[in-house]
Amino acid sequence: MSEVIQVLKQYLSDESNTVHYFGDDSSIRWVTDMFYASNHFDHDAPDYVIVKNDDILIVEHFDIDCYKSDRHGSKFRQEKGRIDRSVNNIPATLEGKPYHYVVEGEPSFENYILNLNTSFSNHYLKINNYKQNIVNEGFTNDFAKIKTLFLINDSSPVGTVTIDDSGNLQPVISLLCSEFLDLFSKSDNLDYVLSTSMINSEKLIYFADRNNLLNYYKECIDYRQFRFLNAKPHTIGFKIAIPTPEDLKER
Repeated sequence: MSEVIQVLKQYLSDESNTVHYFGDDSSIRWVTDMFYASNHFDHDAPDYVIVKNDDILIVEHFDIDCYKSDRHGSKFRQEKGRIDRSVNNIPATLEGKPYHYVVEGEPSFENYILNLNTSFSNHYLKINNYKQNIVNEGFTNDFAKIKTLFLINDSSPVGTVTIDDSGNLQPVISLLCSEFLDLFSKSDNLDYVLSTSMINSEKLIYFADRNNLLNYYKECIDYRQFRFLNAKPHTIGFKIAIPTPEDLKER
């Protein structure tokens, strides 16, 4: 299953989930109609292609988080890899073996914006290549018929969250950050962004059309004025071997 479908199933499989948008609804209706089309194609560059009659929507997915990144990637992803490797190396026994790891690193709003804008810019530079691949493979011979959507998922372990002056949690939404909208608004080769994130069990899904960003600027939140929720996530589990019939006899 493609990463695009995995994210969409995670966030949109429940009919009670709400996609937030501001202003005219014609774009989100068009995108929704495309996702209900029958011709879907897993792809490499871009990640996903949807075709309906003469219309084509290409979808490129990437994850971001609020941890510092270096040449090895995000600190959170490095920590996740470290913990996964450690858990895999724990021998499973009939008695069971508990484990407990702390995700190290310093999350921040500044890291979130830097990771978001850097990943966005890196993928944006490839859009013309994506379109050329679609033309080369015979989906269309007209760049103008290809619409582009970035599916941006915040995979921070507890979400990217601030706390306002009243003590209320204020989840950080990319499409409500002026720091991101300034970049998106100048990106003429990208049509849409679908932003997904999760705080506890609450799914936060926002959609925007680049041609309709004035309405989003009106809704922007200055997250820098709030206190950032700097939590250290813990991974706790228990590794146990499933007894064989021989093991049960010995007991």
